[in-house]
Amino acid sequence: MNEKYLLETFGHRIVHDSGFPLRSKLKVAIKNGEWNWPPARSDALVVIQSQLFEVELGDTDLAIWNAKHGQYTCADAWDKLREVHPAVGWWELVWFPSSIPKHSFFMWLVFQNALVTKERMCGWGYTGCTLCLLCRGAQENREHFFVRCRFSSRIWTNIMFECSIPNAPLDWDAIEAWGLKVLRGRGVRATLGRLCLGSTVYNIWKQRNALLHNSSPKTEESLMDCIRWEVRSRLVANGQFKDLNHTLVFRWKLHSSF
Repeated sequence: MNEKYLLETFGHRIVHDSGFPLRSKLKVAIKNGEWNWPPARSDALVVIQSQLFEVELGDTDLAIWNAKHGQYTCADAWDKLREVHPAVGWWELVWFPSSIPKHSFFMWLVFQNALVTKERMCGWGYTGCTLCLLCRGAQENREHFFVRCRFSSRIWTNIMFECSIPNAPLDWDAIEAWGLKVLRGRGVRATLGRLCLGSTVYNIWKQRNALLHNSSPKTEESLMDCIRWEVRSRLVANGQFKDLNHTLVFRWKLHSSF
């Protein structure tokens, strides 16, 4: 008998009424190969016992997977284990066929607002400087980084210009709605835009970490070159650049890959 099912259906009172300990096995109600229930002391126990008396104890036990067609599949197991939440719109900007895995994971963190920014660290007792390391103009948080920061906004605007995508928003809260409208679909240009979004956000944070840990930060141009290289390599690897117009092909230096 499924303990969780019984408790959810009948409540904890059923344990007291049965006279059996909570962790009891079904065998405590069997004696000499027959059912041996104590007298029922509640309507719930009457229901349980009446159903069990229909079970022949001589029957062979059979394990049945409680899912479609009674057969085990990894997909069914995952559905049993996971918590189901409403779908979010931004998943199309994070997970798509040509996405770069490390960028997708990082974008997932960003959309979840799970980055360890200085603003967030203040809630953990951090008492150091909370200014943005890239521009020193505002408190470090997700909304400032992506992309109100002067440094970030220049990178973002230039990369979107190279994608021939004008009027890209400079506010993270607007990026989701804008991205789902402008970067939606399986077209090459939409894929280019989503790859650039992921690479830009990832590399801006990487630049921040280099400054934080006294590493070697990149110049704006070298950072943009890194973004170009990541995106170009992905397009070439998947052979997805041939449908781009000539301007984008030459701007992204894809002509040498024909």
